[in-house]
Amino acid sequence: MVADPSAVEDVIQEATLAAWLNLDYLRNPERFGSWWCGIVLNHARRYLTARRAQDRALLTGLEPEPSDDGGSGPEHQVEQAELSERVRAAVAALPQSQRSAAYRFYLQGLSYREAAEELGISVNTLKARLHQGRKALRRSLDDLGPKEAVMSGTEEFVPVEIVDVRQGAGSAALGVVGPHIVILKANESDRYVAVFISAAEGTPLALSLEEMEMPRPLTHQLAARLVAGCGGEIVGVSITRLVEAVYYATIILETRQGTQEVDARPSDALNLAALTGAPITVEASLLFESEEDDAAWKDLPGREQIAREARERHDEILRVARGRHTAQHES
Repeated sequence: MVADPSAVEDVIQEATLAAWLNLDYLRNPERFGSWWCGIVLNHARRYLTARRAQDRALLTGLEPEPSDDGGSGPEHQVEQAELSERVRAAVAALPQSQRSAAYRFYLQGLSYREAAEELGISVNTLKARLHQGRKALRRSLDDLGPKEAVMSGTEEFVPVEIVDVRQGAGSAALGVVGPHIVILKANESDRYVAVFISAAEGTPLALSLEEMEMPRPLTHQLAARLVAGCGGEIVGVSITRLVEAVYYATIILETRQGTQEVDARPSDALNLAALTGAPITVEASLLFESEEDDAAWKDLPGREQIAREARERHDEILRVARGRHTAQHES
């Protein structure tokens, strides 16, 4: 690919150094050969891209256009140097996994696939790390200007937040509760996605969002505590696709063995995200434009009512059980 022997040596040296520095991210040691070769190929492609740009400049005789905004003076250069130092210090302060992802995607200019291959992780895991890194950088660099200026970019997965959980109408005559609806909203636009889940998952989610504790841990609370107890951390949740009216999700875990992805129902994934504070992303094509005031779900009972009624039902069941126990003891 490279042809120039001296350039080949440089490419292999840089790729081998990158592989050595990221050896901890290689989850399957038996795949070292193909993993290392993939890193070499990525470095070779970048070399060729840079060389072609240089060749075009030589052939056309084009030189960079001078700036006419007065930004080349000593004061501007000092400001730029200070800004660069601030940004580099903020990136250096990120956790290693986020720092490695940000360095490759934003500073080296690798694609999602190329950066994921170098780190030995999946594209979804890479996107989760980039999302976490951007949040941390926005907090530390908030005084520098608009948030969009910090590592902004187009992504296939959009950060979202849970707006509400609404209770479906169901059938009052039959005593059946309809499916709950989880409404997710994009952080920086009026785009939504509505996911239907059963009451068994919708009620715990409403309780978590309302920060209403139950006397004993519910299923998702137990799962979150088991993950933490085993030394793991839920670092991201993604709703990845829609197939025949069924949404699919992925839970991304950081464990002692490395990053793991677990296939999950969106209802379970969202419950764990609500409990742990893990960021939620949605595949961009699944979001739709809407005005919340005009949404079809606005008149349905919301999470506050769902959580309150669930707690009242629990207290009523407990009261009846205690009454029966007392009656049996007295008899």
